[in-house]
Amino acid sequence: IIVQAPVPILEGDTVESLSARILEKEHELYPQAIQFMAQKRLHLEGRKVHILSQNESIEERMGGAQKK
Repeated sequence: IIVQAPVPILEGDTVESLSARILEKEHELYPQAIQFMAQKRLHLEGRKVHILSQNESIEERMGGAQKK
């Protein structure tokens, strides 16, 4: 999981209506996840994904580079 957002479960929801809302939210979030990957802002630590700030490099995150 790179990004996620809540999707409400509404009274009277069916599997189909809830699935449609989830898919809509996934379509909203997918471009953001791709952008983070393209910007090399994702750092994997075990099974966790960390999203780096725009000013933070992976090297800095891992302690290999010093900030100036």
